[in-house]
Amino acid sequence: MTSKDGKKKAKIKVEDGARKAPSEPAEKHEMTEEEMIEAAKRAGAEAAEAEIAQKQQQDMIDLEARAVEAETRLEDAAKAAGEANDKLLRLQADWENFRRRTAAERLAERERATEGLVANLLPVIDDLERAVDHAEGSGNSELTQFVEGIAAVHAKILSVLEKEGVAVIDPAGQ
Repeated sequence: MTSKDGKKKAKIKVEDGARKAPSEPAEKHEMTEEEMIEAAKRAGAEAAEAEIAQKQQQDMIDLEARAVEAETRLEDAAKAAGEANDKLLRLQADWENFRRRTAAERLAERERATEGLVANLLPVIDDLERAVDHAEGSGNSELTQFVEGIAAVHAKILSVLEKEGVAVIDPAGQ
């Protein structure tokens, strides 16, 4: 068959059930080659659109999954940062407590050392006092310089003890 413009047209019988509503019976008609090309183009375009839509939908699903994964990693990182911060604060508090405790221990140790020194020096001081009292009571003038030396040593020992916080008390009547 030839059209008015001189092109050959092929006639093909095709059921046109897709174009009619399902309640209407499909009627058969013949399609020209141009109609077939147009139908193929439409079918190709519809298939491409469907493929693009499916690809976009898959891309959207992938992006959503990546977003969820990123949010999870962010939450994990925030949790780890919080735990590290808590640990840092505890370590700082522990260090401050340790520093205070060791300072108090050093002070207490120093006081105990001073107590021990004073306890060990008390008999020596008593002996010096007895020696001075005995030499003065003897009436010997030759011992006067010796007694003055022992009294000076006694006074120096007492001044050193005063610097360490030891006070001389008079135990008379106690």
